[in-house]
Amino acid sequence: MFKVATSNLSEDYRNAHPNFGVRPLGLVSAKEVREILKAFSQVDPAQNHDAAPHVALSTDAGNFLVRTSASRLFLSDLSNTSAGATELSADDIIRHLATRVSDGDSPASNPESSVSRRHRGVQPWIALAILAAGLLLNGYTLYSAFYVDSVNLAPSLTPITDRNEYARIRNSLAGTFATGSHSGDRGIVLSHDGSAQLLLYGDQGTIRSAIACTYTLGRRNHRLYVNLKPRGQIEVSNPDLLFLFGDTYTRIR
Repeated sequence: MFKVATSNLSEDYRNAHPNFGVRPLGLVSAKEVREILKAFSQVDPAQNHDAAPHVALSTDAGNFLVRTSASRLFLSDLSNTSAGATELSADDIIRHLATRVSDGDSPASNPESSVSRRHRGVQPWIALAILAAGLLLNGYTLYSAFYVDSVNLAPSLTPITDRNEYARIRNSLAGTFATGSHSGDRGIVLSHDGSAQLLLYGDQGTIRSAIACTYTLGRRNHRLYVNLKPRGQIEVSNPDLLFLFGDTYTRIR
């Protein structure tokens, strides 16, 4: 079982909007998580761009965040934020996170398991176990509402305090970056004055939507980042190559 919560996703997981907010789902089977992630990967690119939805997963393996882009899924380990996001399929995510994935054996396919379950059913402590599970689930529902909000906060960066260095880096980064030149591709515009835009392109290079942001510069583990408010942190590979939410942005001007 997985502990699951969604952010900015509809009940069918196929639409995204900031008004949907945080929705804790509690304990969910591996099969259901697989279906959730497959539906999530089909979110409309414009809605995904505007709402920045995600799925939070918690297992014995740790706490994780799943985002989507261009029908792909990207898994981030919240205990190791410096590692970045890894592109995986829904099935690969299940296998990666679960120390033991089980969607439930049927009595016909596993008679021994069926007998064992019936035997356990008459034990006097089963009522206590059910009560404990109920309390655990209620506690997790409360936890999830705060947990998903907290993972929206990007890990802290060490600010660049030297004015000359800050100005030099900002000037070297100013420009327009894009994931590609086709409809549905995304762009980032960084300006010299600390303002920025997130773009979604339509047909023939037209801009389908734009989100205005501001940014500052900082470092973590000796890596340079653009701290984009309110959308996250952009890792700077070099002045012509940026990474955001698993996507690669290349300078186009």
